Amino acid sequence: MVLTALAAIMVAKPSFAQVGAQGNVFVELARPQCDDQGHYMSVLQPREVSLTGFVGCQSDVTAVMVNDVSAALFPASYRLFGNAGFSRIGFRTLVFLNPDEPLTIGVTDANGNVDTVVYQPDRAATMARLSQLYAASGQDAYCSLALANAYAWEGDYNTAWPFYHRCMSLQVGFAFGPYFFGLALYDADRWDDAILQFHRCEVLAPDFYVVHYDIGRWDERRGDHNGAIGEFQEVIAHRPNFVEAHLRMGESLAHAGRWDDAAREFHTTLGYSPKLALAHNGLGSVLSHQGKYDQAAGEYRTSLQYNPNSASAHHGLGATLAHQGKYDEAAGELGKAHSLSPKDTSITKSLTYVQQHGTGKPTGQFNSGGKTTGQSGGTTGHFSSGGNAGGTTGGTGGHYSSGGKTGGTTSGTGGYSSGGKTGGTSGGNSGHYSSGGKTGGTTGGTGGYSSGGKTGGTSGGNSGHYSSGGKTNGTTGGTGGYSSGGKTGGTSGGNSGHYSSGGQPGGNSGHSSGGGKSGGTSGGSSGGGKGAPSGGNNGHNDQNKGH
Repeated sequence: MVLTALAAIMVAKPSFAQVGAQGNVFVELARPQCDDQGHYMSVLQPREVSLTGFVGCQSDVTAVMVNDVSAALFPASYRLFGNAGFSRIGFRTLVFLNPDEPLTIGVTDANGNVDTVVYQPDRAATMARLSQLYAASGQDAYCSLALANAYAWEGDYNTAWPFYHRCMSLQVGFAFGPYFFGLALYDADRWDDAILQFHRCEVLAPDFYVVHYDIGRWDERRGDHNGAIGEFQEVIAHRPNFVEAHLRMGESLAHAGRWDDAAREFHTTLGYSPKLALAHNGLGSVLSHQGKYDQAAGEYRTSLQYNPNSASAHHGLGATLAHQGKYDEAAGELGKAHSLSPKDTSITKSLTYVQQHGTGKPTGQFNSGGKTTGQSGGTTGHFSSGGNAGGTTGGTGGHYSSGGKTGGTTSGTGGYSSGGKTGGTSGGNSGHYSSGGKTGGTTGGTGGYSSGGKTGGTSGGNSGHYSSGGKTNGTTGGTGGYSSGGKTGGTSGGNSGHYSSGGQPGGNSGHSSGGGKSGGTSGGSSGGGKGAPSGGNNGHNDQNKGH
């Protein structure tokens, strides 16, 4: 069967563009996905890309460069479009790509030979070729995975999911099936589903240290900064030049208020990748919090040289200029940030303050690095980055404590605690959310949610409840239960199937949860704010998933 599958895949020989000029190297990209004819799935707008690929070489590979950026290497048992005879290794790095930019991969082997492979951006050609390969061999796990990755890169997740499931069913012990499935789920903001796939990959391939990076990203999303730092350190211990791990650890350290350590990681990142806009952006944020405004402004401007469309860099620069009293310049930068990200309320608040400064009617205290920003008795939430406690509000706006001891409470739609000891409570009809807390609360309305807690909440209404990593999922007589990594899947007396991650859907619904944007809350109008080291400036903001 394997021979048949290989023969089907080799419908056409790989183009010269995919094979090194000396014939010693063969390269395949998985994110963004390539075909076997020298094309790859390009980006739709300029942005940083976390690029993953595999190299086949007649001798050991010692270094891989992608568009002159060093890549971290990892062991990989991955068949490269049928070339099973070569020694194989994986590589991953963070590069800035433009829509029409070729990808040049330079590979150095143990003998010092350097070979180059070039891919041309062509989404339509890549998708057509991968569809052809799949049609020729639909029983091949690699063909299914390649097509799944391509659809996921397009943002067509509903089409991608069945191909990931097919890949994993065809080759059960194949660690890269759940790994790339997890990356796609993460991009689709289904973070709790993603972590289950990452852990599944970890079991199948214990030596695959790269997965710790992605687990760290999940920890950071749910506010567990220390957990994230530990995962990133695990990656760096195996591969010190893993650029993304240094970058994300810098962000986690900044969110934890460890400014000096964060600055060190950003400097390390820039040592490996001097043109990485996100690293300059992060360093600018740290310097601004340290009161080094001239240096901070310089880093933000450097970031904008490499990525002029970074809303967070314009926001950070505007906030820094405001600290220096340069309000006209600040308003200009904040205006650019707002035009690039009009729905970001933190940018809107900063811009409003700067525009009204000196009128005698400022909207609130402008503080990017202090304990707590402005207060409101109305609808606007407030933000504390590294402070002791989030404030309170009597209106509809949620409040956010990043690294603080306890999230505030609200009598409106629901409370939110990120990394705190206890989730807030609600007297209304919205469920409440405890991220990393001891126990999820209960509600008489739509249902409770416990992420990492001991027990999922219960519900007397018509909505299922969700236990992530808990011992037992509750039951409901309504639409159906969902068990994510728990011991027992929920039961349903209604018309919706339930889903146990790692398996196939048990009913007519393929999934039942898509986590919030920032670990935010949920059953009403209250959402958590976006944690950030400076002025709402967070490196994650420019990681667009519109591809």
